[in-house]
Amino acid sequence: MSEQTIKKKHNLALLLSLIFISGCGSGGGGESITTPDQPDPISPPDSSVPSCSNYSSIENTQYCSFTKDSLTREFYIYIPSGYSENISPVSVLFSLHGGGDYAETNMQYSGFKEHADTDTFILIYPQGSYYEDKGTTGWNTEEGGVNDVAFIESIIDWTGNNFNVQLNEVYVAGFSNGGFMAYHLACYLSAKIAAIAPVAGLMGNYTYNTCSPLHPTPLAHFTAYKMMLFLLMEVIIIDLLKTMETQQVLLHTGKITINVQNSCKRFSMMARAI
Repeated sequence: MSEQTIKKKHNLALLLSLIFISGCGSGGGGESITTPDQPDPISPPDSSVPSCSNYSSIENTQYCSFTKDSLTREFYIYIPSGYSENISPVSVLFSLHGGGDYAETNMQYSGFKEHADTDTFILIYPQGSYYEDKGTTGWNTEEGGVNDVAFIESIIDWTGNNFNVQLNEVYVAGFSNGGFMAYHLACYLSAKIAAIAPVAGLMGNYTYNTCSPLHPTPLAHFTAYKMMLFLLMEVIIIDLLKTMETQQVLLHTGKITINVQNSCKRFSMMARAI
């Protein structure tokens, strides 16, 4: 290869290098390529916070649901007609349905709504979980399994953050299996439960053996020989919110001393009237 040929190849390589550098540089009048701004990703809604919508079947009532311990939990909340952010904080009453029952039917037979309007307190009807092994709904008062105590506590905390309520006046009434759960809450959530009113429900063995409340807890206990007593649940609220100070049933040495009232004869005439 001649020296002249080598020089030509060298000059050609040098020229190509200069063209490449000019094309990649910021000079030369070329437009730089910019990446358009990307929109911020939309965060999914926080399913651990209750989401509520109007419940058309009953006025002033909302249906709410949220995720707790990977389960979808539900409840209904009734706001009395006299409620306002400008009045004194109001009390809260939980009404727990029985085993195999539902919160919707509990709203119908408990009769608490009228009292809530008269005495101005917020009503909450939680829905128990469905147990496939039993083929029914209910509340867990045993060790392990669905944590219904945490479920109720979450509702209490949410209610306190969103409504004008007196958090030291949270009461629980429960029928049958809901009565068992009321006792369980008095033992395991006593810091947030002022008093309970079980109807046709007792304290389970596990609850009794492990009960460790933080304070004496008043209760109004109702029992009957016939399951028709659920028709009389509406009388609980009177004892619960107006005459609770007369109740002498307290938690002694970490256990609940039960003063059972047999309501069959006392309210027999009222039952027939209902």
